[in-house]
Parts: sequence; structure tokens; C-alpha cells
Amino acid sequence: MSLILVVDDEEFIRTLIKEILDRRGHTVITASSGREAFQLCHERSFDLLITDLAMPDMDGLELIRSLRKVHKDLPILAISGAFNGRFLKVATTLGAVGTLDKPFTLVELLTVVEKSLGMQSDP
Repeated sequence: MSLILVVDDEEFIRTLIKEILDRRGHTVITASSGREAFQLCHERSFDLLITDLAMPDMDGLELIRSLRKVHKDLPILAISGAFNGRFLKVATTLGAVGTLDKPFTLVELLTVVEKSLGMQSDP
């Protein structure tokens, strides 16, 4: 399957997404900050990046902006519950291929992940 990087400063969210995607056969690596994720993206090649937008240190918008300069083809999925989803529109403008508003359902997550990976959805 795919190698996916999940970035969220909330450990519960990172772990939940990792477990869901692991069960679907993906290999998932997690990071707790945008800065950590940026470094991981320079060390290995991912098939998909899922990032929260509202994080301390380097937020998700800054991460997307920075990654687009060097990893133009990396599919990025933005997730956020902050500011009523207004950041999600900005993330799309910066190059995110998909967005999810927190809280989201299992089916919503799997659908947007598979769409972002270019796979047929089968939740």
C-alpha cells in the first residue's frame, strides 16, 4: 500500500488516524509538529501527507507552503477544526489536494485519503 505521514500536535488524533490507516494496509509514520514533518519529508519519500493546520512551532499552512517549494508532487491532505474551517480554504489555495473538517467520520477520512492517493474509495 502507501507510506503516509500524519502530522498533528494532538497525540490522540495522530494515534487514531494511524490505527485506522494501518488497518487499511498503509504504513503510517507520525510527527507531532510541522518542523518534524518537514525534516522527515527530506529523509524519505511519502505517498501522502496528512497535516493538521493549527499547530505550535510550524503550523500546517507553513508546512504546506514550505513543502510545495521542494516536493511539488506530494499529495497533501489538510485537516482542521480551528476557525470554522477557514484555514482549509487557504490550505487548498496553497496546494492541498483534499481537506477534512474536524471532527470527521471514519468513512470521510478513508474516502478523502483514497481519493488523495488516486485509489477507488471502498470504506
